[in-house]
Amino acid sequence: MPSAQPKSSQPLTLIRTPGPADQLLSMVERLTAVGTWSLDSPTGRLQVSQPLAELLGWPAQGPVDVALHRLLACYVPESQATVTAAFDACQHAAQSFDLQAQIVTSQGRHLWVRTVGSAIEEGPFAGTRAHGLLQDLTAQKQAEQASLSVTMRLATTLESITEAFVTLDRDGSFIYVNRESERLLSRDSSQLLGCKIWAELDPGENGPFHEEIRAVLSTGLNREFEAFYEPAGKWLKVRAYPFEEGIAVYF
Repeated sequence: MPSAQPKSSQPLTLIRTPGPADQLLSMVERLTAVGTWSLDSPTGRLQVSQPLAELLGWPAQGPVDVALHRLLACYVPESQATVTAAFDACQHAAQSFDLQAQIVTSQGRHLWVRTVGSAIEEGPFAGTRAHGLLQDLTAQKQAEQASLSVTMRLATTLESITEAFVTLDRDGSFIYVNRESERLLSRDSSQLLGCKIWAELDPGENGPFHEEIRAVLSTGLNREFEAFYEPAGKWLKVRAYPFEEGIAVYF
């Protein structure tokens, strides 16, 4: 089984001069933030495309040839065992893999990458060759983290609203219910989420929620109305404000 070794101080070995097809592939790799690799199982040598070499921070003027452990050593320590096992199973048992992990480039940059590999039998005498790619996911991961941060802040803000507040999707179904709404309506959010507001709050098919909320959906205009909520025996003043994904409703 190959194992992660300290980075070699030996210079990278350039392989053949790229032709037109290689130049086109290199262009595609750069546009998609992807670099390709090809592993010769009998020798354990790895051919790395120039875009992948550049992603790893290895200076190169074309595709390069390195020992497999040189690539494995780029992964952060907590991922090296998993990635090493995946490469080993790919080249010796023809098992495909698709992993996400962090690497550290030669310049010390931490990047999230997707590593994909599959094996191809090249004939009874040629043996097996594993092929695959690395895709830079750093921007995507940062966007996901930013989105999660915004979502967490929004959830905190919504929970701090002292008024009863819910949001509906474009079909009039509950997609968010704050705690004050649960208290006012005497209903748990698990009973409301995914349900149509008029089906849950109107006593009949043509009650005020059915009429007014449908009017907001069809006109895109704010509405304010009063409705008697029979299960709790309460009159509610309702304000409904449309937005791109649905309607915000205050009770």
